[in-house]
Amino acid sequence: MFNKIGILGLGLIGGSLARALKKYNYNTTIYGYNRNQESAIVALNSGAIDYNVTDFKTFSDCDLIVLCCPINVNIMLFNKLKPYLKQNVVVTDVGSTKNDIYKVFEPIEFNGYFIGGHPMTGSEKSGFSATKPELFENAYYILTPEKSCPIEYITSMKTMIECLHGLPIILDSKKHDYIVAAISHVPHILASTLVNMVENLDNENKEMYTLAAGGFKDFTRIASSSPEMWQQICLANKDSVIEILNIYQGMIDSIKKSIGDLDKDNLYNLFDQSRTYRNTFQHKIRGSLEKSHSIAIDINDEPGVIATIATHLAVNNISIKNIGINNNREDYEGVLEILFYDESSVAKGKKFIKALNYNVIDN
Repeated sequence: MFNKIGILGLGLIGGSLARALKKYNYNTTIYGYNRNQESAIVALNSGAIDYNVTDFKTFSDCDLIVLCCPINVNIMLFNKLKPYLKQNVVVTDVGSTKNDIYKVFEPIEFNGYFIGGHPMTGSEKSGFSATKPELFENAYYILTPEKSCPIEYITSMKTMIECLHGLPIILDSKKHDYIVAAISHVPHILASTLVNMVENLDNENKEMYTLAAGGFKDFTRIASSSPEMWQQICLANKDSVIEILNIYQGMIDSIKKSIGDLDKDNLYNLFDQSRTYRNTFQHKIRGSLEKSHSIAIDINDEPGVIATIATHLAVNNISIKNIGINNNREDYEGVLEILFYDESSVAKGKKFIKALNYNVIDN
């Protein structure tokens, strides 16, 4: 338990963290710092923070320091903080790459321990006005503790994340950067290059633009993200990004060869393998890292059907952790997926939903 927490940077992540700690009654005093004092005062007046810090000495009693700014700003702030940090303080950050900040922190000696953090959540909006306490709910929150960090501090971090209804995962920092390069950073690059390709290939009548709907828009949605942010992410994680891009380039060359050689078997295997693997995502909301207490329900696309099911579960005191809809009508007749908190809720949910004459599919 961290009795006093200092949050430096009250933008989307830092501000949402403060608000979530208050909403979910994590019993702590929050000291907030923001370079833009106008936002800091708004955060103070809203009750998200208990103290608006203007003198870094104020952080001297904090058990946890959370750095929520760009890495260059985080390092500058940490250097100002360092003389005032208490013994065994835990310092963490919220950046989406970890190796870059570890390279900076490893040579630095201070009284505590650094536990890298990466909440896998966000928004296209920024600033304290965009914050919401529910931002971390059902989102993975990756921790990359240094090897010397005692287990009790790692446990305290996990407990705090669970209080926010987040899902803590422990990873090595290098493994973290390789994983996010494959599942996040390179897909952003691919989406952006596809959008630029269509713009460059389109004619003066903009026929590609007119017809670019459905799957193309869904696949390239992430290309709308902040260019400044993704510029920094790619450069910070350049080794892993380049390695994954080289692997992908090899796969593209293989596909080109299969098409040129009219190799029907290789092409079929490509689409069959990807389809089979992708379809496993439909019934594993949280993948293999967490047991999925979920069911899928065949429903028709009718007004009020989701509300009917949710209300029926609520009346019977069954809590829903998450809910999702599969919009691919080629394979499913409008499947509603519901994630519960435990197996007993799954069993009760099945019973009551079947009583409404819906077809329940086990996950």
